[in-house]
Amino acid sequence: MASHSGVLAIPWGVCASGVSYARSCSTSTALWEVPGSTILRLAGNYGRCQLIARDRRAVAGNYGYIACRSFVPGGGRKLPDQCVAALRAPHVAFIDQFVVMPGALIGGHPPVVGHDFYVGILRPNLKSGGVDIGFHRRYSLVMELSRDGIDFLMGGDPAIRWQTMNDLLDAPAGEVTVERARVATTGWGRRLLDLQDPEGTWANAIYSPKWISTTYTLLLLRRLGLAPGNPQALRGCGQIWDGSGVRGGVVLPSSTSASDICVAGMFVTLAAYFGYEDAQIDGVVDWIVAQQLADGGWNCRTLRSGSTHGSYHTSISVLEALAELAASGRKDAVLEEAADNGREFFLAHRLYKSHRTGEVSHPAFTKFSFPPRWHYDVLRGLDYFQSVNAPWDDRLADAVALLDGKQRKDGFWPVQNKHSGRVWFDLETGRQPSRWNTLRALRVRRWLNRIS
Repeated sequence: MASHSGVLAIPWGVCASGVSYARSCSTSTALWEVPGSTILRLAGNYGRCQLIARDRRAVAGNYGYIACRSFVPGGGRKLPDQCVAALRAPHVAFIDQFVVMPGALIGGHPPVVGHDFYVGILRPNLKSGGVDIGFHRRYSLVMELSRDGIDFLMGGDPAIRWQTMNDLLDAPAGEVTVERARVATTGWGRRLLDLQDPEGTWANAIYSPKWISTTYTLLLLRRLGLAPGNPQALRGCGQIWDGSGVRGGVVLPSSTSASDICVAGMFVTLAAYFGYEDAQIDGVVDWIVAQQLADGGWNCRTLRSGSTHGSYHTSISVLEALAELAASGRKDAVLEEAADNGREFFLAHRLYKSHRTGEVSHPAFTKFSFPPRWHYDVLRGLDYFQSVNAPWDDRLADAVALLDGKQRKDGFWPVQNKHSGRVWFDLETGRQPSRWNTLRALRVRRWLNRIS
């Protein structure tokens, strides 16, 4: 079967326009057998769909599921021009997710991500000898993740596997917890923890050298999903907070300049995520909020040179810190307002464009990297918006189009950018598709279809 924009494309003979899908039409309909398990994940609102399928031979007396686009409501009897019928599927495995078992029969034109589909249960009609479709839910196709796609992600490090299970497959919480715990005992997470100095630092340094210092190693461990409360991570957090000065914000030990907003955001992110407590943290949080600019952003150069325009890099660092504070249980109207204004900064720039000219603010913003370090890019921005379950805004559209345009023909996303600096080891290379970018892109797509 051919693929189209990373989504399974299935040829289907089309009946004449205006003719309802009936047994007489089915002779021109090609049904294809699925060689392996396929997941169709959908999400949407309630709705109804007319009777569109009556073909006993297609269903062979089994229950199944069908998704259709170009639905004509009311008395119209137009055949949908795009359908995916998944027959012989014994059950719905997860909410809003259909598992098509090996050997299932599928028919239809290529589904298009983002377009509406109408989904219902096919039931044999003993009186008519055909199949009826009852009440339906209206969906948008979020993604179709093939068994090869699942195997690709699940064949990675525990850091990839637990996030795939949690964010894409809706695996039971207990299974996710078990897999997440392996980040500390094997793979990338274990390797990083083993590199910790006896004193609790990494590379005997707070912030530099990049990217092997204590700060950047902890930031990577957070993105891997090392569980909050990890003793080694807490020791590292103690080192960066005790080893830096606090003059309103955070002043690095190697610096004699003013406090750095970007670094302060990183430190607060790590403390909130790992559960590190320090009497200085609340004051630093208040100071960060007070540095917010009129456009809703933050800029580390404000204190150095008086800049009055927000920085993408600094602003995403602060927004991630505010998100971690909220996730840790801190409810504060002032922080919520700051986060709202910070998101408005990015929306006003369509996540990567000048608010004055509409031109791309910097070419690097369009190249996806992992780990992002202190750098901003569109995927990092979209992943932040999905992490806080932000509502849809039309100003996200350009960033979403960029994301979709980066998808490879095989349905995955590439390794695009690597920030220069010293690393403990490489997570991925450019010779293969990126598990990290694919995972993050797919969970962004899921969020987009849930909110749109």
